[in-house]
Parts: sequence; structure tokens; C-alpha cells
Amino acid sequence: MLARAFQRLLAPALFGQLVVLVVSAIELAVADRKYGLFSGGFGQSSAVDTPAELALFLAGFAIAQVAASLVAWRAAAWLARGPGRAMAMVHFAFLYGGLSLLALTLQYQLHSYFSDAVSFALLTQLGGGSAADALLFAKNEIALGVAALTGFGLAWWCAGRVVRKIVTGEPSPVHRGPRWRGIASSGPCSWQLSFWFPGPAATVRAVWS
Repeated sequence: MLARAFQRLLAPALFGQLVVLVVSAIELAVADRKYGLFSGGFGQSSAVDTPAELALFLAGFAIAQVAASLVAWRAAAWLARGPGRAMAMVHFAFLYGGLSLLALTLQYQLHSYFSDAVSFALLTQLGGGSAADALLFAKNEIALGVAALTGFGLAWWCAGRVVRKIVTGEPSPVHRGPRWRGIASSGPCSWQLSFWFPGPAATVRAVWS
């Protein structure tokens, strides 16, 4: 009974779309909070606030998210080619959802300490021109990132173990995922859309880069 409930919950049509929607909502919320992407504010000269700009941005954002999720789903299906579809969705949740949110969190945390202009060259200058001193200067942030990656990997492993144990013996066909040619054709569209209107183009590219 529990295994069947897990199979239904981890169905790609439901679980996969839910992961994509949650990640997209969080990314948009962070972009608006940090850059004033939609609401504007101090220092934001090109907010995406007209109907045409919103439609353009959301179309490009949706294409980019779909392309990224298709790559993650293809990789997840390959990783779970033995255990089955439920494990494929676990891998997808961590590959797409987990890595996206982890990278977003670490980037936001790093920029809160420094600025949006932070780079390794800047850290090198702060470290007196030495790359080794620059790494020592950022050792706390590096340790935080390593700890986060370790915890992320442990959570991924534990989730896989739990799901594998619950769905053992249940038929679970593996979705092969989309073709690489289709994924490759959808990626450049989102970048091209950001150039249609010169107003929000710089803002869109800054948020995506």
C-alpha cells in the first residue's frame, strides 16, 4: 500500500512538475528581492513591469527552466535505469531542485558578505595578490560550501535508500527521458528572447548570468 502511494506521488507528471514549479517560484522571489526585478526600487533602472516585458521574460524563463529540467530528467533516468521510475524522480529532485536551490543559497550568501561584483580576482587582491592567501581569506565561506555539499550528498543518499527500500518489488518502468537533440534546440531560445525588448534585456541577462 505504501509502495503504491509512493509510486503515485513520484509519478513524473505530478512530482516532476511540482519540483520545477517550486524551484522557479523561489528563483523568481529571490531575483525580485535582491534585484527588484519586478517591483523595481533603488538602483533598478529597468524593472520588468509592463505586460509585454512580463510576457517576454516569463516566456524566456519558462523555456530556460524546461531546458534545464529536461537535462536533469535525462540524467536522472540514466542514473535510475536499474531501480526504476521512483528512484529516477528522487535523482531528479536532487539534481534539478536540490542543486538549483543549493547554488542559489550559496551565491546569495556569498553576495551578502561581499557584493554582486565578487570574483576570484577580487579575492586575490584582498589576499595581497596571492591565490593561496585569497583562499585563506575565504576559508569560512569555502568551509560552509563544503559542509552544505556534504549534507546535500548525505540527504540524497538517505532519500535514495528510503525510497529504494519502500518500493522494492513494485513494478516501476523507467522513463527514458527526452532526446538530447530536443533539449539542445530549446536552450538558445530563452537567450534570444531576452534581446527582443531593449528595456529589460540587461536585467534579464544579469539575473540569469
